Amino acid sequence: MKQIILVLISILLSIQAYPQQKSVYKNAPLNPEFVKYLEARESGTLKTSTPDGYKLDYVPSPMYLHFQNNSASARSLKSTEVFPTKYDLRNVNENAYVTVPKDQEGGEFGGNCVAFATMGAIESRLLVAGEDVYDLSEQNIAACYGYEWAYGEGANAVMATAYLSRFSGPVLESQDPYNLLNHTCLELDPFKLMPESRFLPNNMDVIKKAIMDYGAVWASVHINYDDFDLIFNTYYYEGDENPNHAWLVVGWNDFTPTKGGLGAWIIKNSWSDDWADDGFVDCSYMDTKILSDAAQFHTIWETDEVDHLYMYDKLGALTSSGYADPIGYGLAKFEAPVEQLVTKVGTFVNAQGTVIDVEIYDDFDGSDLSNLLSSRSKILVEYPGFTTFDITPTEVNGDFYVKVKYYSPGFNFPIPLEEFIEEYANPVIDTGVNWTSANAANWNSSNPDPENEDEGENLTIRAYTVDIGTVKALFEADKTTACLNSTVTYTFLENGTPASYSWDFGEGASPATANSKGPHQVTYSTEGRKTVSLTVDGSDTRTRYQYIDVSTEINVVIPEDTITAPHGPEYEVTAFGADAYVWTPSEFLDTDVGSTVKFDPDAAGTYDIYVEGTQGTCTDRDTLTFVLKIPPPNDNVCNAIELADPPSNLNGVTNRNATVEFNEPFPPEGECDAYGYWCVEGGLQNSIWFKFTAVSTYVTFDGQGMDNQIAIYEAETCEDILNDNYTMITAFDDYGTRADYSFYMEANVEIGKQYFVQIDGSAGGSEGTFRLVYTSWPLDIEDINTDPLIDIYPNPSDGTFNIKLKNEDLSPVLIQVYNLSGQLVYERSHEYPGADAEIKLDLSDQANGIYQVRMVQGDWVMHQKIILQ
Repeated sequence: MKQIILVLISILLSIQAYPQQKSVYKNAPLNPEFVKYLEARESGTLKTSTPDGYKLDYVPSPMYLHFQNNSASARSLKSTEVFPTKYDLRNVNENAYVTVPKDQEGGEFGGNCVAFATMGAIESRLLVAGEDVYDLSEQNIAACYGYEWAYGEGANAVMATAYLSRFSGPVLESQDPYNLLNHTCLELDPFKLMPESRFLPNNMDVIKKAIMDYGAVWASVHINYDDFDLIFNTYYYEGDENPNHAWLVVGWNDFTPTKGGLGAWIIKNSWSDDWADDGFVDCSYMDTKILSDAAQFHTIWETDEVDHLYMYDKLGALTSSGYADPIGYGLAKFEAPVEQLVTKVGTFVNAQGTVIDVEIYDDFDGSDLSNLLSSRSKILVEYPGFTTFDITPTEVNGDFYVKVKYYSPGFNFPIPLEEFIEEYANPVIDTGVNWTSANAANWNSSNPDPENEDEGENLTIRAYTVDIGTVKALFEADKTTACLNSTVTYTFLENGTPASYSWDFGEGASPATANSKGPHQVTYSTEGRKTVSLTVDGSDTRTRYQYIDVSTEINVVIPEDTITAPHGPEYEVTAFGADAYVWTPSEFLDTDVGSTVKFDPDAAGTYDIYVEGTQGTCTDRDTLTFVLKIPPPNDNVCNAIELADPPSNLNGVTNRNATVEFNEPFPPEGECDAYGYWCVEGGLQNSIWFKFTAVSTYVTFDGQGMDNQIAIYEAETCEDILNDNYTMITAFDDYGTRADYSFYMEANVEIGKQYFVQIDGSAGGSEGTFRLVYTSWPLDIEDINTDPLIDIYPNPSDGTFNIKLKNEDLSPVLIQVYNLSGQLVYERSHEYPGADAEIKLDLSDQANGIYQVRMVQGDWVMHQKIILQ
């Protein structure tokens, strides 16, 4: 490989309380294990080392990998798959496919278990692929992660993915030997390219198959040293603490006895070959934290596979984002200084069963893409991780643009990105090179926005090119999984006119070789993963290690299990894994054959549709269930119900079967009981809409009977709401001590202006029926002051209030006061005044009106409404 081009950008998306939002573009929540890790680190409660002095420095990634569609994990296995009761990479038919355990060493800088697990996994992968025994450098990856953590302070497999996928490694041990006293990152050329990673679900059969196919599996675990039985060399932990160590799963034995019962994973550790069983130990299948994170680095390229790598995200994907929808688009601009051929595109995928479309364009004017150069669509990515796709060689010179469509069923944050994360990553930011979109029509720049405290973001989209000159041995197959004796078609990817071709289609192929351009139709008479190579002009060779998986069964998969949606739109469904497909029943389908069909039933209800796929003599079947419902009449903002002039009561209001409209806004998430915010509970779920024209300067809304949340927007038309041309007046979620967690909200408005009221099920999408009370005056003070833990008097007051606390907590008291626009007008911390003492609250500098008092004392949060007159 001749050159790596790195351009770096990054954005922290922080949505402020009142500015208009960017098409409800939001980041996925942080991984709870990462948050828990930071809290334990801050409090000093982390378990940091073993009695032998080995550091326990696995750091959970802030990115939570999405395995919601777990049934797809089971479907990814052959239905008749039978695993041996024992499988050990140390001895498979008298061959070893795992290297000898090394010693990460102890002390202050010895927290390098991730480096050892990563290099050990690659050493094993190379052996399974038929390569020689290699000793890879743990030193280089440990010193070159590039994150905020110093050498020996810990890492994770996502950090390892960033190091490998940007081609910083792997390098040989002889090039950069392990040395705890040397923390310098040596920038060396890798001896192989390992461009991809796969993160696996914690599914026993998936892990066993991965070990047999690709070698050792990288795995996280929680180490509590007292849970080792070093007489029998077993381990079993049954707690719920975070993983704190990484090691390798190199096999299993279903009959190994442990304290957790029969059955154990065979583990290669990095505490020397003198520890336990020559460096190995058996970890119980029932261990509660083994394989919390599991990964493989399965794709092998030679270093001349690409000449240039175009990318900006040196630290790789750190989180993902989206537009409250499983579909999202990313766009990256690159610049080739001379004519080159784009041969591959790469991206990170954060959800199992994601479907990718890739397009390359020559021009982009900030809003419209033009001059399509190349495309590839409907690429199913089985598991999360960094993945690459071959494309038809595409000539570029100067600016070019790579557009990626992500469809992640069941996951509303499909767009991978790199951003600043405090105490973890501080990437470099560039401008004018990345955009995101909800619909591929309206593009939002990823540039930093200091006014909104937005630090910018870097999309994880990459392009791989080769120089134009000598012809490259580029090729592709029409499938990578094949039924025994079915046809696989190999095609040379045009990038010149070679004088000679030499194909090797691998073991069991017919024909076994070929010496013409092709395309070549090949069948296989033996099962297994086939390594295929092509040499052109006697010089340039491309080898695809274990490229084609041949078996006696195929796996036909529809990425979705169930689609719950409103009745009305037409739905497109795609199946993967076969050559031909038949769909039943055909009554509401546009066609009953082909990989993609459109479904359009004439009524709401529950429907099952089936697809049967065939490839040669193999068949398989999958099912998709549609649950189509009739939404409420005011589901969409342009069907908002007009409220009568206050006072008015609406009984029996429901959000059942309500949906989220495209580009529908919603408030920022934060404190559940603060004006201007909704609880951090997943954003918009099932909203309904109302509207009113203000006849007074003051309104109140009371939603009684279920857990819901409310927001008010000022806009002239409903289209303005959907086109980001609105002003959010205020929002609220949980009021005081109400048992049903319903809202009560007040707001100042302008007479004659039109307002839209959005009500959504809180707690991640509660559904039910409630009563909506709309008035132009507040509830009486005696109705409002329901918190039994505080007393505020006089109320109303002309400026000074006395606060008396009734609980027995002796900790300091934080007092916050908000006006009806949700603005914080007073905030002060007070020492506990004593059982009979009072706290003075002076608001004489504030305008007359109604205010919300919020007090936080220890674990208590208390509310009271006051009137200043």
